[in-house]
Amino acid sequence: GGYREDSLQATQIIAASVIFPSPADSGTFLRHGLEVQPLPSRTFRPEQKLFAYQEIYNLAPGTSGSCNYRITYSMALLERDRNVFGKIFDGFKKLVGAGPGKEKVILTVEKEKVPLDDDLVTEDVAIDISDNENGLYELSIKIDDLNHEGRSYSRNTRFYVRD
Repeated sequence: GGYREDSLQATQIIAASVIFPSPADSGTFLRHGLEVQPLPSRTFRPEQKLFAYQEIYNLAPGTSGSCNYRITYSMALLERDRNVFGKIFDGFKKLVGAGPGKEKVILTVEKEKVPLDDDLVTEDVAIDISDNENGLYELSIKIDDLNHEGRSYSRNTRFYVRD
């Protein structure tokens, strides 16, 4: 519970080390048929993928019964790791522009899904962070309900990249 019946909501983003389909009925990290293994330190190496998982509630179903929505993933570098002097401007520059704080859309997808039993849809993604410099980042996820004009919801989470 805890979610208002009528308003578009999304759970906190889980930053995970891996997400994969699981046939198991129950388990510590099981979420609606997916094994979501969180990374409590939220510290990823550049060669890892940043997996993100979220549950979205109360999307308006269309005439066919399915939900139509747009999901937008954005990333911003909040703070560079002060200990890194090397290729600070090389890799990350092409991802987010010049310096810290500039948010860059990394993925926008339009989805059509039939909601699960609890009137929710799940979203998971694997983001390539191999070009990210060491530092503190913010990942933002925005959901736009395409069956309900003007209805959107955003969440964000922070994570570190350290090689």
